[in-house]
Order: sequence, then structure tokens, then C-alpha cells
Amino acid sequence: MNATDLLKDHHDRVREMFDRFRDLGPEERREKQGLFNRIADALEIHAELEERIFYPAVRSVKSEDSMEITLEAFEEHKIVETLLRQIRSLSGGDPRKDAKMKVLMESVEHHIEEEEDEIFAEANDLGDDRLEELGDRMQSLEVDLRRERGAVEVAEEVSART
Repeated sequence: MNATDLLKDHHDRVREMFDRFRDLGPEERREKQGLFNRIADALEIHAELEERIFYPAVRSVKSEDSMEITLEAFEEHKIVETLLRQIRSLSGGDPRKDAKMKVLMESVEHHIEEEEDEIFAEANDLGDDRLEELGDRMQSLEVDLRRERGAVEVAEEVSART
């Protein structure tokens, strides 16, 4: 699978989880916590794939923008990591949890828009063969990361996509 197609698929899945989270009411704390855990897992794995494989490849394009936009993307990932850590530290009934989730979702959605508009445009300069090779490497790493986290059923789903 092409690297940008793989990442776009991840983006779509995260957006779907965000929509489900927004539909849950304040009394549905247990469902929100379970969904938050899945969102956090998806975001952390996605960021690792990008940081270890995709962004370095985009940087190799060596255009005026490639370094700047990938550095900005790394910084946006750090903000998401901080928010995830903060949300995890709050008790289930803490009213700040939903507020922080709203900020997290807005931050990630902004990042996704920039990534799909700017970084994917840079990545296209790598060519189809290189994007396919990157996608294969990313899928393999995703399976490994999900297995490490105990998300075997998702790892099997990823393997089935290949």
C-alpha cells in the first residue's frame, strides 16, 4: 500500500473515533474511556510510523518546504503526546478530561489537514515506487507495534490489508 494512502486510512479511522467520542454523553464515562484508549493507541502508533519512516523520507526531498513542514509536524506530535499524558492522568469524572479531549481532537484534526495538504504534496515527489516501499515498511512496523502493545486483533487486521 502507498504510504500516503496508509496514512490517509489512519486519518479517516481517527476522525471516525473522534466523531463517536463527540456523540457520547457525560454519563457514558466507561465508553469514553475505552474509546480514548483506542484513540491514544492509534495516535501513538501513527506518530511513530511517521517519525521513524515517513517524515525522514519526505525530508529527503530536500525542497524549501520539506524540512520546515516536517519539523512543524514533529512539534505537533509533541503537543499531542503531552495532551494524551495529561488526559491519562485525570480521573474518570474530572470535567477537564472532556475539555482536554476537545483540544486534542481539534489539534489532531488541524494536523491532519496540514499533513494531507502540505506533507503529502511533498511526498508525491518521492515517486510511486518509493511511496509503495515506504507503505510496506510502515505496515510491517505497525503490525510489530500493535503486537508489542497487545493489540493483536488490530495487527491481524493490518496484516490482512497487505
